[in-house]
Amino acid sequence: MPNDKERLAIYQFMKEIIKERSDLSKQYYDLKTELYQLNERENNGPVKLKSVLTILDHEKNKMQHYNSFDQVSRTIVSILKQLSVPLSKKQIIGKLTNKNELSITLKNLTCTISIKNE
Repeated sequence: MPNDKERLAIYQFMKEIIKERSDLSKQYYDLKTELYQLNERENNGPVKLKSVLTILDHEKNKMQHYNSFDQVSRTIVSILKQLSVPLSKKQIIGKLTNKNELSITLKNLTCTISIKNE
């Protein structure tokens, strides 16, 4: 008889251990899922920022096409009048993009603007 009580007590402890282990496993997987979601949110942050920057770059590129010939040519003339020495085309582009925030390429300047001004 004393063995039966001992046996029942051991079985009871084993059931409690199994239940506790099950609860711990559930908590472990819940925490693991939460950590995975946090990592996903963290990894998605820069991607969203990158897509926003890409949209801004796209808008900037779209605006590059709207620089009128008159505006660019007047700006170039005023830059050249301010300086007493002639500038190369690369230097002109540098001044246009840095000071006047006009977006123009060397090819565009060479093929379009300098030909019309000659």
